[in-house]
Amino acid sequence: MRARKSVYVLLAVGVWLLLFGAAKLEAADLEAGNIKKMEKEAVQQEDIYFEKKSQTFINGELAGPEKVMSVWLKGDRIRFESEDNKNQYTLILMDKGKTYELDKSQKTYREVSSEMDKLKEASERTTVVVSKRTGEKKKIKDWNCYQVLVETTLEGNKMKATCWLSEDIHVSPKAIEKMAKFSKMKMLEELVKYPGYPVEVTMDSTLQGKQVRVVSTLTKIVKGPIKAEFVQIPFEYTKIGL
Repeated sequence: MRARKSVYVLLAVGVWLLLFGAAKLEAADLEAGNIKKMEKEAVQQEDIYFEKKSQTFINGELAGPEKVMSVWLKGDRIRFESEDNKNQYTLILMDKGKTYELDKSQKTYREVSSEMDKLKEASERTTVVVSKRTGEKKKIKDWNCYQVLVETTLEGNKMKATCWLSEDIHVSPKAIEKMAKFSKMKMLEELVKYPGYPVEVTMDSTLQGKQVRVVSTLTKIVKGPIKAEFVQIPFEYTKIGL
């Protein structure tokens, strides 16, 4: 049961990724040379800011309020912030294979990479069963979208994703490939095969005997420079936890 639940959690993380997150960092990470390197890499891959909303339904009923997430993508680094908890945010450093949770009010951070690794291990046991472009089309906001269905299975349990992708949104395929590789999610790896960017993803699964549906929708996307420091752990933050 824990393995199944872990996969569902990782799938949710994957949706966030697509619809967009020892001691302190070593001194080299904070040096101007490293920041300049990140800025140079950003020229090859545009910096992008995303906003998305998500709703969770359990057995057909809305479970909790709508959630709004802001995501900043710069090179190999992603920052997530939730509107309902602006004091905390998550940094995913794909270039280092690390994930951190940070607290602005306490000026602390903790590494959660090991927790993510466990989810990835569970995800690696997931197999893609079906992936197809249906021919269905619809418009979401200003984006013309087409439908792709992806069905995965883990230990006999099926999970279905209804994805609406748009070729109106131009995001570097390399960026999406990096996210898919980092998360090790078969669903993301499968979506890389299709042109365009996912605007809306509906995940249907069964968890502890309940039908769970998570609907995530892209609401805003802006391309423009993001300061390298914004996706670094501030030097004045203190590490906590094991």
